[in-house]
Amino acid sequence: MLGANIEVPTLDGEPVTLKLKPATQSGSRHRVKGKGIQTAADSGDLIVTVEVVVPKI
Repeated sequence: MLGANIEVPTLDGEPVTLKLKPATQSGSRHRVKGKGIQTAADSGDLIVTVEVVVPKI
């Protein structure tokens, strides 16, 4: 993969942009702080798992 900026939907409905570095592998995980499940005190982190899809030619 050559790297990319992707929009990721979050639990609160506000998408966030995740910057993927070149050579990101399928199955790699990225943490988005504060965008996970909310508790009374604060919000947890959202874990994004990348799935690279290579188009057939």
